[in-house]
Amino acid sequence: MNKKIALVDFDETLIKVDSLAYILKKEKGFFDIPLIFCGFFIIISKPFGDKAYIKARSYFKKRLLKLIKRLSQEKKNKYIVYFRNCINQNVFDHIKNNGYDEVTIVSAGEQHIISATVDGMLHINHIISNDWDHVDGFVTCWGTEKVRRVKEIYKDSNHYHFTLLTDSFHDGPLMEMCNKTYLISKDGSIKLFNDRII
Repeated sequence: MNKKIALVDFDETLIKVDSLAYILKKEKGFFDIPLIFCGFFIIISKPFGDKAYIKARSYFKKRLLKLIKRLSQEKKNKYIVYFRNCINQNVFDHIKNNGYDEVTIVSAGEQHIISATVDGMLHINHIISNDWDHVDGFVTCWGTEKVRRVKEIYKDSNHYHFTLLTDSFHDGPLMEMCNKTYLISKDGSIKLFNDRII
């Protein structure tokens, strides 16, 4: 029997907010000109296709991760406490009650923040995400990049039954590789979107 794997988004799925967007807002954009420029690059890159768009998002995320890493540990801890209070209990209960063999977080968020947020609250086998300690040759964990990284861990997909929990259709590439997808609404509720045999 295939192992049941839950692939779980973090922002606005496992927690009810977008973690990096929240920090960016609270830090008032860090008053950082290069970050603003990267944000503008995202907007103008859209008509040039997915490759250009992902490259633009990667530039922006790389700069943002560097700025967040520079925050004091006290500030980081305050953000983590806030995110722990934003847990989506519906998603937590779903994971705990559905007998998954492994739970893997797949997110464009930041690994240290994700790990600290779920620490002691939920057993996680893997965290696939961005990491502020590894930004050389950086490609943000988004879209098809999420699929590539998942397949690095789960090399033979025929041995697994994948269930995805996400709030976003940006995870379309992951939906394509999963047997089942649950969509998370803004109010935190869970709705079965797709259930199929691959």
